[in-house]
Amino acid sequence: MYDRYSFSLPKEKIIRRFEIKVPGTIEPQYNISPGNTISVITDLQPKQLTKAVWGISENRKTPIHKVFIKQDTQKTTPQTTQFLTQRCIILADGFYLWKKVSYKSRIPYRITLKWNMPFAFAGVWQYESHNNNQISCAMITTDANELIAPIATKMPLMLPLEQEKTWLQTNTTLPEILPLIKPYSSDQLRLFPVSGQINQLDMNIPEVTLPSQPTDQFGNYVLFE
Repeated sequence: MYDRYSFSLPKEKIIRRFEIKVPGTIEPQYNISPGNTISVITDLQPKQLTKAVWGISENRKTPIHKVFIKQDTQKTTPQTTQFLTQRCIILADGFYLWKKVSYKSRIPYRITLKWNMPFAFAGVWQYESHNNNQISCAMITTDANELIAPIATKMPLMLPLEQEKTWLQTNTTLPEILPLIKPYSSDQLRLFPVSGQINQLDMNIPEVTLPSQPTDQFGNYVLFE
């Protein structure tokens, strides 16, 4: 499972890091889950932060919040190609994965850049069918890198800083986009266990981002992983 992440950068630092305008106030989000309103930058407004709902519904009972594209793919499905025509980046500073250690037990882990800097996931967006003033988005995922492979087979598509603008350029073609779809380098990431409090969706507190002794979703300490 990799459908939780965080973004807690203060407004002033968002403006400097992403070189954008940030209207209104920004609240830290330490435990983001599908259905939440999140901070994105779209190809339509690349110089301004936009708020989007995480999960594209398209009249489905279950909204799409992740779109998997295999690394080094040479082609995409028509659905994916259509998705990739409206691109965005999803602002983040870490994400969470759960490692299965037994039939029932799973340990939460957090993944960040080694130097704890903010970054962006590749995403796609569209207008909500019932409200053209509201957009929704989905996160692009791809094959897991060496660091994450022991825990999960897939990971969010993290964009290196120099590729963020390429992803957002409206004149970027699909053949130019596909080479960007690859796992982020393992040697630039760190992974560590966090508190089982992250399992509770309402625990939007900084403590869930901190290293912790491994515990499963029931709060039981795990001696051997």
